[in-house]
Amino acid sequence: MAQYPTPSSRLTAGGSSLPSYGAFRPNNATPFHNPRHGSSPSNSSFAAPGPTSHPSAEFPELLPELSSAPSYRPPQPTYGPSGGRPSKDNCGRYFWVVVVLVQVVLIIYRSNTLEKYIDLKSTANRAAKEGSTLSEEREKSEHERAKMKLDREEWEKVPDDRVPPDAYWKPIWPAYDCRAFGKREYWGVLLDIPEGWSAMDACMNTPAEIEGVTVRRPDRCAFVSESPGIHGYWMVDRNQEDCKPWHKDIRDTGCTNHGSGLTRIEAKVEGIINKKEQDWRVMCESTPFTWDGVEYTSPLHCEERSSGTKVATWDVPAESCR
Repeated sequence: MAQYPTPSSRLTAGGSSLPSYGAFRPNNATPFHNPRHGSSPSNSSFAAPGPTSHPSAEFPELLPELSSAPSYRPPQPTYGPSGGRPSKDNCGRYFWVVVVLVQVVLIIYRSNTLEKYIDLKSTANRAAKEGSTLSEEREKSEHERAKMKLDREEWEKVPDDRVPPDAYWKPIWPAYDCRAFGKREYWGVLLDIPEGWSAMDACMNTPAEIEGVTVRRPDRCAFVSESPGIHGYWMVDRNQEDCKPWHKDIRDTGCTNHGSGLTRIEAKVEGIINKKEQDWRVMCESTPFTWDGVEYTSPLHCEERSSGTKVATWDVPAESCR
């Protein structure tokens, strides 16, 4: 068994020698091992007392030497990048990370806002283009109608008995699309035009029977490419129930502007059989609408939503919007 050093001088109590430190350690005691200071059983400067009472209780004179013995201290927390409280460098890194994240969020927000602006701009441009196209088509149609009216007035001056002999209409057919609310155009080809008659003159003076009614002359006549003869066209407003669209899901969307005195009414237009855009718009714009006892012959605007639904809108007077 290893021997432990004794104090450099003997302490006396009542004239008798005091035993060494080793005397207080039982034979079966394990020498004290301090891992912090690298001590081992072979080189420890002192040994911890055994399960018996501490020597300082019986010998107070030993306190100075015992108090100078090394003691164990638990490891203290460290600060910095390895753990514990964040250092100033880490605070700086966190600050710039937050700045970068804020910039990324702002970029995403601005890009979404820009996309919405581009969509709105493109929608407005498309609506303006459609409006311009419709205006041109409307002007062209009005010009054609005015010309047809003048031609018809001229033909009306011709006596009724001036009818080309032997001329007749090939079976007259209705057009698939409607031309207006409750109106469909019929067409036919004039055959056997007699000598001395021009095709246009004979067309405008040959009667026809349509839907059981005799019509004195066509509304217009025209030559059609790759078709023999001249074509006559009649606008018929009898028995055309499939040319009468209707409104559904009518709702008030609110005042157009504060103090305007107008509220906007919106409704879906159902029953339009026309496929071409200019044709279904004509049907939408010619479908009458009644609100609060007032009949409106045409809406303010017609549009086709993304689902393919045709929607008409009106601005009508409302006291609640004043």
